[in-house]
Amino acid sequence: MNKQELIENIKKITYSKLDYNSPEGMLFQQKFMILELVKQLDEQPEIAVPEFVADWFEANKYKLEIAIWDLTTDTYVAEPCQLSEIQLWLKESDRPYEILIRMKDGYVIDKEPIYEVVFLEDDDGRYLLMELGEKSYEVVHESENDGHRTQWFTESEIKAIDERYWAFAVQVEEVE
Repeated sequence: MNKQELIENIKKITYSKLDYNSPEGMLFQQKFMILELVKQLDEQPEIAVPEFVADWFEANKYKLEIAIWDLTTDTYVAEPCQLSEIQLWLKESDRPYEILIRMKDGYVIDKEPIYEVVFLEDDDGRYLLMELGEKSYEVVHESENDGHRTQWFTESEIKAIDERYWAFAVQVEEVE
């Protein structure tokens, strides 16, 4: 139950007698005092998680306890190179189980900045790093991107291709 639902439930409490000197009348007065205190409650901050965690949560939110158990069991018996992105997050995050459980009350996706790797920019345009296929990259003119090539990468993706490319990374302003 969130703060607004609690307020609405307290407002529904009614008393038939409005004699404020009676016990019921005193409870009625206390209702308004409680309402004021509830309104002063701080909302819990929204949890910000990476998009892959949100995707995993959405796929498993109706069987969360079982999914966490399965994820945990698989995570600690597998070799690190065999772990999925969510399993690595589970091992490396601070209080991941608490985060997954609190996500039931709401969360936001923590968007990782996106970059283009610009090797050359002149009057004719830009030459960018583009993914041609799985693990296949090429530096081509921006106009050659037919929409099937990825030219936007996260920092970790760029560094996984080649650490030296990070020096040419330019942040892209995402359009929503």
